[in-house]
Amino acid sequence: MLRFQLTKIFLEKIAGGGAWRGKSTLLNIVAGLKLGVGISLLLVVTSEMIAADKGIGFLILSSADFMQTTRLLFGIMVLLGMGVSFAWILEKLEWLLLPWRE
Repeated sequence: MLRFQLTKIFLEKIAGGGAWRGKSTLLNIVAGLKLGVGISLLLVVTSEMIAADKGIGFLILSSADFMQTTRLLFGIMVLLGMGVSFAWILEKLEWLLLPWRE
């Protein structure tokens, strides 16, 4: 525990006295969330396409194999809706956490 406290004090000295830098920290957190949500959605669907027997990725891949265009487009529209809704939620979260940004 003592080592952790000493390391924290050392890092605060390097950072400029340990003053809380909330604005830049929140900006980085929100940017990381935006990137992380997009990448995680992409990876979940990709992993469902590779090794699953249920899910949106499986629906899209099996529909493409059996030439079922309506099911394929439905799966793509579901992914589109998920992406847009996640982006909207993160936009509202950014508006709440970072009111100085427009």
